[in-house]
Amino acid sequence: MRARVGGAIAGVERARGATRGRSRARMTRCDVTAARAVAIVTGANAGLGRETARALVKKGYAVVLATRDVERGERAAAEVRAAAAGAGAGGTAEAMRADLADFESIRRFARAFEAKYERLDALVCNAGVMALPNRETTVDGNETQMQVNHLGHFLLTSLLLPTMLKTPSNDKRIVNVSSVAHNFGTLDFHNINSEGFFGYPFLGWATYGRTKMANVLFTFELHRRLRASGIDDVCVNAVHPGVVDTELNRNLSLDFYPQLKRMGQLITPEQGARGQIALALDEKYLGVSGKYVSEMSNDGRPGVHEVMRSNGFSYDTEAWARLWKDSVRLTDAEWTI
Repeated sequence: MRARVGGAIAGVERARGATRGRSRARMTRCDVTAARAVAIVTGANAGLGRETARALVKKGYAVVLATRDVERGERAAAEVRAAAAGAGAGGTAEAMRADLADFESIRRFARAFEAKYERLDALVCNAGVMALPNRETTVDGNETQMQVNHLGHFLLTSLLLPTMLKTPSNDKRIVNVSSVAHNFGTLDFHNINSEGFFGYPFLGWATYGRTKMANVLFTFELHRRLRASGIDDVCVNAVHPGVVDTELNRNLSLDFYPQLKRMGQLITPEQGARGQIALALDEKYLGVSGKYVSEMSNDGRPGVHEVMRSNGFSYDTEAWARLWKDSVRLTDAEWTI
């Protein structure tokens, strides 16, 4: 894998030589003429993921819905295709199995994807679980929220980056779906697997916050490493979608979402997905990387997403480095950046 990634980076550097010095402001969104752009969306069975997949297909992308439940994924892909056909769009959608709670499943997904697709233009790391009331572990021995929300996506990105690097486009994008909950993810952050008697407090909410902080720290460190390696055609950003009326509350021991809905405090999946869709597609974010984008309901602008400053802890470069090191140790991910 290291040789493959290194070769991909070298190829990108050779290709970049012909265009080095060109102003990014003059770039088109995607320098692709011969092949359809390809995107992967994790957790695309429903909610934000399905809305994101629908938007990408409507823009003509070949979209892979990476999902643990393939049957539900295939139904979602069919709905996405039907909506796109009704709009006269030329994209495609298919479901492929990827269980983020199982590292071997992630590796199988990456191998299957590489066997079928030669390019990757957008990776939207959307899947997640929230506030499991009791600490659970995956088949790999990690706390479930941390593996599904962060470690699984960390490994997946490492496996797919070689394909993204060799994709003939100046505009490739990685979107990590975080949350405003990253603000309470500083509590004993470096207990990455929430171990010990006091390691899993507040019915799983502290751990959920850690995972969402991990999404932001991973985003910032990946951006730093890409640019330090001379790679400027891959952008990575994190997004808080808002407090959205989806299935994310399915595991809550005290489910306050119905009350929030009655009070009009939830936004719709269509509204919540706007931020990640924009980060994956919009000209506005061409060349923008290493940012945190947040939904603006607290400012009276529901469904509007803007670049914001994340929690102060998230700018601690030592925390970036430590999380990266811990994540490599727990996943055996291989990177050359």
